[in-house]
Amino acid sequence: MFSTPCLICSLPAKFPKRRQRICELCVRSLEDKSSHVRRNVIKLLSKLISTHPFALLHGGQLSYQEWRERLEAVMDQINKLQPPSDAPGLAEETTAPAENEDGEENGHHDEARHAQETTAVDAATGEDLMKLQLTKRYYTEALKFIESLHDASEVISQLLASKNKSEVLESMDFFVIADAYKLATAKVGPEGKYES
Repeated sequence: MFSTPCLICSLPAKFPKRRQRICELCVRSLEDKSSHVRRNVIKLLSKLISTHPFALLHGGQLSYQEWRERLEAVMDQINKLQPPSDAPGLAEETTAPAENEDGEENGHHDEARHAQETTAVDAATGEDLMKLQLTKRYYTEALKFIESLHDASEVISQLLASKNKSEVLESMDFFVIADAYKLATAKVGPEGKYES
């Protein structure tokens, strides 16, 4: 299944859902009985890290804590833009339009101008909200990817003690790449605890 990792890694970066599915399948395949499969899965995971699509906004680092903080900041911004659920309807108070000396209504023009300004503000707020929703989705997908890599790291750290030399070498390469991308699980300390 994983004998040709280069073909799968040629998957364009614009398909993070497919990459996420591949990453999850890799994590499951790390438990395979064949050392050949495990070795190729580790190689594929290394390639998925080095070609990950989450470098567009903040660089390529995969620190879970940083991505979590970014997601929380976006969630706060979204909550500020959305009206509270207990807010009354959007009906505005209207006052009787003022009349000028000729008896014509002055308020009609003011209401029209106010309506245009309100529409422009609502459109800008809606656009900002849409951008924030897309950013939230981007951060959520990045966190899912990082969590999958954390799961993989736990299994790969056990494979460092494998009797198969090539499997050990691939595991070491994985942790070198994971460390370069600031993955929290890249540095395994004594008793399997992760160093920060």
